[in-house]
Amino acid sequence: MAWRIDDSEVLRTAALGNVYLLAYFRPFSLAVETRMQVDFEAFYRTTSGACQLLVSNPYLPFPLPPVEVRAVWREMAASHPRVDGAALVGNGATGLAGAVFASLVEHIVSPVTRVQMRVCNDPDEAVEWLCRSCATGASPTELAELFDELRKSS
Repeated sequence: MAWRIDDSEVLRTAALGNVYLLAYFRPFSLAVETRMQVDFEAFYRTTSGACQLLVSNPYLPFPLPPVEVRAVWREMAASHPRVDGAALVGNGATGLAGAVFASLVEHIVSPVTRVQMRVCNDPDEAVEWLCRSCATGASPTELAELFDELRKSS
């Protein structure tokens, strides 16, 4: 597979249909988010309709992203109105930490950004939700296979 960004130590990205896929291998940082933002801009310009994000980060929900990273995300959400869905796969946090994070994303961030969001512990659940909720332009099977491959660090 030809990855859009291929740095298996930090970040790998790909695209399928209307979906921009990201697999992080380290906690979020401003340098990585700036690099991702440039790549996402190129992807966004190639799509004409709605597009979605499918994100894996084993460090979700903690540590929380730095303020500068959250600022990049807010700016991206404001400047990309055609993004209509985002599924996030974290480290499987359950209990209070997992519930607080999922609630924060799904009930506070999602309404503010007007992007449907779901936090999942299972990658297949994230893919199924995204394909059911949005016009991804990709089959759930193809998307799940690519997401699994993307998430493998070398």
